[in-house]
Amino acid sequence: LENLTVKLDRKAFDSAKLYHKIRAYKAAVVAHTNFIREYPSSPFAEEAAYMKVESQYEYAKQSVADKQEERYYEAVEFYQNFVDQYPESEFARTAAQIYDNTLAELERIKSEKKNQANS
Repeated sequence: LENLTVKLDRKAFDSAKLYHKIRAYKAAVVAHTNFIREYPSSPFAEEAAYMKVESQYEYAKQSVADKQEERYYEAVEFYQNFVDQYPESEFARTAAQIYDNTLAELERIKSEKKNQANS
């Protein structure tokens, strides 16, 4: 029975990862969120939480300018949840790089808004 559970976990996780692989980042975020909710004790839950951060960052990056700020803030929130839940994660360093990139993008947006307001 345990082997069957792991196989079901793997299948659900792989299908969530597939959305990321094909660059359907919004769908990947939803799929990873659902996976974490449905399989919280899965051996893949940690990686799913990381993939959720990465997918949200990529989703924000490819969004129209008007939506980027809000979506980057969601990436920050997902990152904070990830490090709270998995502080010793093998994905921590990569997640931190994504977080740093997200903060840089938010600074860029803030700077652009300020420049637009001053012109």
